[in-house]
Order: sequence, then structure tokens, then C-alpha cells
Amino acid sequence: MIRSMQGIAYAMKVQTDRMNVIANNIANIETRAYKREVVNIKSFDDVMAKAMQFNTGEAGNNLGPMSLGVKMDEQRTIFDQGYISKTDFNTDFAIRGDGFFEVQTPTGQSKYTRAGNFAFDKNGFLTTQDGDFVMGEKGKIQIPTKKLTVKYEGEIVSENQFVDRFRIVAFNDLRLLQKADAGNYTTNNQNIKKPNQTNILQGYIENSNVNVVEETRGMMETKRNYESGQQIIKMLDDTMGKAASEIGRL
Repeated sequence: MIRSMQGIAYAMKVQTDRMNVIANNIANIETRAYKREVVNIKSFDDVMAKAMQFNTGEAGNNLGPMSLGVKMDEQRTIFDQGYISKTDFNTDFAIRGDGFFEVQTPTGQSKYTRAGNFAFDKNGFLTTQDGDFVMGEKGKIQIPTKKLTVKYEGEIVSENQFVDRFRIVAFNDLRLLQKADAGNYTTNNQNIKKPNQTNILQGYIENSNVNVVEETRGMMETKRNYESGQQIIKMLDDTMGKAASEIGRL
């Protein structure tokens, strides 16, 4: 019975982790181009099958005859495109397609983002809100006049003169992207490829892809699962208490 309670407590911990992920999604609903995260939950049968196949011991240690119930398999990011809204700011850009803007920190580290709410610094360099340089195919994008027009294909023009083209990249495997800061990602150079079909919209911004209705539904389901675990543990605890008292009378 104690092992049963341990298994239920483990399942409740999974629900707590899932709730934290959902809460973080909702907290970032207004974050530009934020990509929501989901938790994949693996059933005990899947855990045991994997352990038997690869001899990992993942499901066998301290288990005895009881089941863990469920296990958190992985936490992954959903890269579906968010809703694109019009802002009319000439330094706001949205990507339609599978690409990411490449930006570079002052120390030279490359990062990748879908959040295109850029600005000019005092020297006319196009930067992110955190001061990272927005990269073009020729390097950092600098326009001293701070006047620019961007064509659909990403060409940057200032006062009828071609300046550069946004450096837009895609990835062979989105699972290899590592979250950095402020909606930025990093990855290894071997994971970078040219995007299939990408268009740049000036005066628009991509919003988060969080669906409030879906996240709320997930939150309610997680809450019910957690409360069910609490009730079962209370029942088992009451049963153990009753059994102990009856044995004491014998």
C-alpha cells in the first residue's frame, strides 16, 4: 500500500510539472512570437517497455509489484506560427513561413528569433529590444538615416538605395534549438539551413501562439487529475490508519 501511495505521489508530481508549464504559457501570452510548450506524459506501460528493451532500469528500481502510473516523457516547444497583427511601425517585422531572424550579441554570439519588434540604436544599427544586432547577409544592418523600407523578399532599401537583405535561417531539426533569453534560441551551425518559403511583412508583428482556451482546458484537466490523486492518497491513508488500529486491538 505504501508503494501505491508512492506511485500516486509520483503521478501528482507530473501533474504539478505540467501545471507549471501551462502557467508559463499563459504568463507569456503577450510576449512577441512566444512559442508555447507542452509536456508529453508517458504511461507506465510505455516506461516499462522502454526499460525492458534498453535495460535502463528506469521503471524497475524500487518499484516492486506496483506501477508508477505515469512519467513525464519530455517538455517540448510547439513552433506553430502565431497570429500576425498590424502595428504600422516601420521597424516591426513579421516572418511568414518557417524562418527565423538571426541576431548577434555585442560579444558575437548568434541567436535566432521570430520576435521582429526591432529598433535603431544611436549609431543607426538595427537592434532587438535587448540591444542585439539584427543581421543581414552582409553583416550588421546599419542605416544612419534610420529610414528603411523592406520588400516582401526581405530586401532592405533606404532612400531608394539597396542596403542589405535580412539574414533569415531555418533549421533541420527544431528539437535541437535551445532556449536562450527573451524569446531567442541557439543551436549548432550544422542545424542551420535555408528556409523553404519565407516572406517579411513590414509594419506587422507575430504574436505568441498560445491559445487561452486550450491552455485553460489543460489547466482544469491537470487540476482534476491532481485532486483525484489527493483523494486516493487520503483514502489509502485512512485505510492504513484503520488497519493499524485494528491490528493493535488483536
